[in-house]
Amino acid sequence: MSNDKRITEIRVAPDAKITKGMTYSGPGFFLPSTLVLEDGSEFSSSITARRKKDVMPRLDRDRANAANGSMTASFIDGKFFGTSTKFTMNCGRMVPITS
Repeated sequence: MSNDKRITEIRVAPDAKITKGMTYSGPGFFLPSTLVLEDGSEFSSSITARRKKDVMPRLDRDRANAANGSMTASFIDGKFFGTSTKFTMNCGRMVPITS
């Protein structure tokens, strides 16, 4: 059974470093992060990108999506599965849905 909870904040430790590794789509880069959910619970995660220079812009985008309420954490049978962002089409481009 799937259960989604809204992500309210994404934190990155000041001393966190971007490291190289394998992503779902091949070689890429990781930045360790912490997801803060609407119920106050926290889960370890990471921001990933294929290119190192894309990690920080992705962090900024994910933080904005979490702040406007469009980003959720998915749980299956009570175990953290991953994150998702809800989008809608607006003037021919995808825009995060705010809640």
